[in-house]
Amino acid sequence: MNVLREIVIYQKEGDKFIDSVEINLSSEKLIEILNVDIEDDPEIYLVYEINNEQFLKLLELAPELSNINFDEVAIYYECSEIK
Repeated sequence: MNVLREIVIYQKEGDKFIDSVEINLSSEKLIEILNVDIEDDPEIYLVYEINNEQFLKLLELAPELSNINFDEVAIYYECSEIK
């Protein structure tokens, strides 16, 4: 199965979609950054809310996230199937 892994940005209030950024990180790196329980989510398909510490780690690996002001938005890791 082909999947699209992305960081998705929403308004903090109202949850309105703002933008998304595709990320191409290894499963191992995502498991490490997102603190994934591989027993519950071995393929990293669930949605994860990104905290400030995780955002800073992602920023080091995906500089395209640098235009995001973490304090003004809600940020999530999401995964979807590509058909």
